[in-house]
Amino acid sequence: VVPRASAVVPGAPDPEPIGIHADHVNMIKFASREDHGYKTISRCLRMMVQDASDPITSRWEDEGRVDAVRINSDVSFSIVSSLSEVSETDHFVAREKEFEEMHEILKDGTSRRIVTLHGLGGIGKTQLAIAYSKAHRGDYSAMLWINIKDEFSAKQSFSRIARQIRKEHPSAPQLSAIDADSHLDEVVAAVKQWLEQVKNTRWLMVFDNYDSPAVPNSSDLSTVDIQQFLPDAYHGSIVITTTLSNLGIGQQMQVNKLEDIHDSLQILSNASPREGLMNDRFRRFCKDRPDIRGGEEALHSVGSLYLFQRRLVEAKEMFQYALEGKEKAFGPKHISTLSTVNKLGRVYMVLNWFDKADEMFQRALQGFEQELGPMHDLTLIAVQNLGDLYQDLDQLEKAEKMYQRGLQSYEKVLGPEHESTLNALCNLGKLYLKLERFDEAEKIYQRALEGMEKALRPAHESTVSTLCDLGFLYCVWERLDKAKKMYKWALQGYKKVYGLEHELIFDTLKYLGGVYHTSGQPKKAGEMYQQALQGYEKVFGLEHRSIFDTLSLLGTVYENLGRPEKAKEIYQRALRGYEQVLGEETVDKDLPALTVMECLASLLHRTRRVREAEELYSRALVGTETIFGKESVRYQRCFKEYSKMRSDSQ
Repeated sequence: VVPRASAVVPGAPDPEPIGIHADHVNMIKFASREDHGYKTISRCLRMMVQDASDPITSRWEDEGRVDAVRINSDVSFSIVSSLSEVSETDHFVAREKEFEEMHEILKDGTSRRIVTLHGLGGIGKTQLAIAYSKAHRGDYSAMLWINIKDEFSAKQSFSRIARQIRKEHPSAPQLSAIDADSHLDEVVAAVKQWLEQVKNTRWLMVFDNYDSPAVPNSSDLSTVDIQQFLPDAYHGSIVITTTLSNLGIGQQMQVNKLEDIHDSLQILSNASPREGLMNDRFRRFCKDRPDIRGGEEALHSVGSLYLFQRRLVEAKEMFQYALEGKEKAFGPKHISTLSTVNKLGRVYMVLNWFDKADEMFQRALQGFEQELGPMHDLTLIAVQNLGDLYQDLDQLEKAEKMYQRGLQSYEKVLGPEHESTLNALCNLGKLYLKLERFDEAEKIYQRALEGMEKALRPAHESTVSTLCDLGFLYCVWERLDKAKKMYKWALQGYKKVYGLEHELIFDTLKYLGGVYHTSGQPKKAGEMYQQALQGYEKVFGLEHRSIFDTLSLLGTVYENLGRPEKAKEIYQRALRGYEQVLGEETVDKDLPALTVMECLASLLHRTRRVREAEELYSRALVGTETIFGKESVRYQRCFKEYSKMRSDSQ
């Protein structure tokens, strides 16, 4: 018989010896299920199985931690590079200077290295990034391509990358829990964790088509925030391609147009599905506009750039030309065609061409619903656009229906704490503010703010934007102390997010100036406006719309300070700027420009320069009628002032 001491494994904690009357040979041999030894052993095994779950799970977790350490120290992070997500051209024109400059910035180092390739649409930024990636394939353990034209596309790219990592590194603990049913946000977080490992430093990420950065206070949900996709660790190499020259991310590198116009047109002809891009008409078009080089998608990108820069007439022209080409090449109901329709609607709305904007948005909504369904992101963007349009037209019941539809759809599809849902909440809050339902607006904004602080972070641009929304609510609600507090918090938040020189910081200074002006502190208001003006001029130059908007506000300050000549000078500069930027066709239909005309006309009238004042009021009256109609309150007020002025001059 086996002695008791032999039945215990040396070193095992809390052993429980079980007595069986058998020798070594017969210890695990039983005559039947009724055997006393069999019953004893099987009963103990069943008890052990019931208790095994927690210890085994704990051991697996310990093993996972050991594997993580072992992987970080011993195993390569290499994965096979793939450019399957992008279309490579066979006609790429080599750019040796750009190659050398990129390599100089991205060459081996110990810290994060970022290059932003910016230039006009279709100029060759993507192909340059592809060519660089291929040429320096051996310098990187992994080359990851992310299509960041919108948030969904970026997350799909991360999903593809996750599958590749799991295929080649099945023991990677960061992705062990990720499968086909995982939420895309979880997939993004897992890939970022893999890239953030201490010894995983030799990767290259290319973020392609970052042309629609998220901007607070914008309801355009097709925009995307790149920060949510960047690994937090301060290592690795990143290339960003964009049509925007003022992203402020990494080292900026401009990709200029080719000097030979024939080469440029040939590249675009190769890229476009439409025949005839090399014809005389398009050659003349490009010759007259030397900064335009593109087929349908290139022209759409240039239109987006002009819209971002508020160069509205040029944006309209680009989108119209792109739409014409897409309708011929892809058909009127193609998703790409409808995207341009939607963008053109935004331009028409900003230009106050409301009938045309309504036509475009309705067409986009019907097309997206038919092709993609009522819950798709693009469908809901068109819904939000219609809500914005109806709000501008004071058709507030229609606007509320659109905003409620968007909010309910986002809550159902994405959940109550998703950024798109929270942005839809803010849109509804703005509507309630316009309806003077201040209590409801405050609750909506506070709910959105709490959600953003939880789902995003306090220093996220959307969170800070909601602080600005609350500030504006309190300003209209005449709770000026609360308004100042919100704007000051927003100012601090934007500085944390963007640094000291960003458009949104200057916008917030302008809003804060408005609160000071309303509360009877014109000198303090003037200081805020001057700071905003200097910032705009430094970042944008002297011909940006935000400068003229700020000059208009500054003119009212000088009027209140009893300096009419200085106010007149400021108003005249603002009006000249609007006329130059908007053009003769548009300036008399632009609300801020019309406001400057009215302010300047009123000032000229008070200083007895009646003829000039009458001419300006006449222009403002025609524009106001065009936008709002003769029955509107604004038109009636303007007509009353104009009539009084004419009576005084007779």
